[in-house]
Amino acid sequence: ILKRITKWIFNLADVFSVETEEAKSYLLKVYPELQNKLICMPNGVDNLYLDEEIKLKSWDEKENIIISVGRIGTYQKNTELLLEALKSVDFNGWRVYIIGPVEESFNAYISEYFNANPHLTEYITFTGNITNREKLFEWYNKSKIFCLTSRFEGFPITFPEVLYFGNYILSTPVSSATEITNKNQYGRIVAPQANEFAMALKECMADGYLNTQGFEESVKFSRTYFTWPLIIKKLSEKLK
Repeated sequence: ILKRITKWIFNLADVFSVETEEAKSYLLKVYPELQNKLICMPNGVDNLYLDEEIKLKSWDEKENIIISVGRIGTYQKNTELLLEALKSVDFNGWRVYIIGPVEESFNAYISEYFNANPHLTEYITFTGNITNREKLFEWYNKSKIFCLTSRFEGFPITFPEVLYFGNYILSTPVSSATEITNKNQYGRIVAPQANEFAMALKECMADGYLNTQGFEESVKFSRTYFTWPLIIKKLSEKLK
């Protein structure tokens, strides 16, 4: 019955969009009649606004900063994966900033974590929630690595935002990670295990692993595929 209702709904619209190519492929297998109606429209950034309001830092101007953004302590965001991975990392001048509102139930975990690893208070900071978009973009602009440890995601808006600022993305295998990293070219998809995430962090933090060329290529990739004017143009052409 549900499939019949879904097909009826499909007949009412001219175009359907999904956020990832993975979702598009799946739907076309289940509903091949969508072949001429379905398009992929990922999340993007308003580059016209950002280019005017924010001066993009060069690679040399960026700092050895790792950031993670989200609802800290929720089951979905899996913040504990990052924290467990950081236990075995040699920071060597790097700092980690975990940005977002902290679930009240997670405060006990944080306290126990720092009590057991007091040396990490020097390197890991919880900033709390940042609602001002310009201040959030400042973090994206000066950081080099963005970590996403979620158990599941659609196409988080943070992906195209951090890529716009040239951040190297370390992500668990959520559905949109393949596209935002261009199949591990501008980031890395990491198994959701603390030792695997720690190993990836260590490699990325090593001198010379991340460089100007990779930064500039990722910024170019961002402007080519994940800006709203280009994404909306795709929809406009489909509607024509």
